[in-house]
Amino acid sequence: MTQLRHIKFKRTHVRYLDKDNLAGFVLQDKLQTLSTIAISDTNHWFLDKIPNLQKLGVVCEEKQDIEKDLSRLHKLHTLKLSSTRFLEHHLHEIGKLSNLEILKLQECKFKSLKWEPDEREFWQLQYLRMDLVDLVNWVVDDTNFPRLEHLVIRGCRDLEEIPLAIGDIPTLKVIEVDCSSPSVVASAREIQEAQLDSGNDLEVRLGTSIEIQ
Repeated sequence: MTQLRHIKFKRTHVRYLDKDNLAGFVLQDKLQTLSTIAISDTNHWFLDKIPNLQKLGVVCEEKQDIEKDLSRLHKLHTLKLSSTRFLEHHLHEIGKLSNLEILKLQECKFKSLKWEPDEREFWQLQYLRMDLVDLVNWVVDDTNFPRLEHLVIRGCRDLEEIPLAIGDIPTLKVIEVDCSSPSVVASAREIQEAQLDSGNDLEVRLGTSIEIQ
């Protein structure tokens, strides 16, 4: 077990395992991929035992301070969070992960219904996906997500709009929107038109029936 590099579960049973059961596959530094697992107050400790993890998928229904555990995974490249309830400072901490390039949020809830990232966060993020996320107000300026290439928004029916500043990100290539509010669709079109007027080739895909990943 100590040579394992990739572990993927079809069902999230880790929450039912105790420390002894987990020790067999997490007490190692070669593990690079672990998904999808359920994090709780009784098993979150094992994230400290896999410092070289690069890809992680977690369900966090029971744990409210997951950012403390994730902040120590300095090599994390890809993160998928499901059924997680955010306070704004949670994402501030996650945004400081220096190697994070892919972030997927699925069925997550923002307690304040607002997300306003800091300019010092998500500097390496290239792919951002939000599926069925409970978010209303997303505030972005031209200092946020400076390397973002691909944005996917699916089933975010309460989101007021995609911030127009997203269109000013020079690396942005694709925006995908499906099953979201009409105002989100309208803002995606507005961003595309503005970029086309500026001579930029931004692809916007609307209503593409994007599959949940």
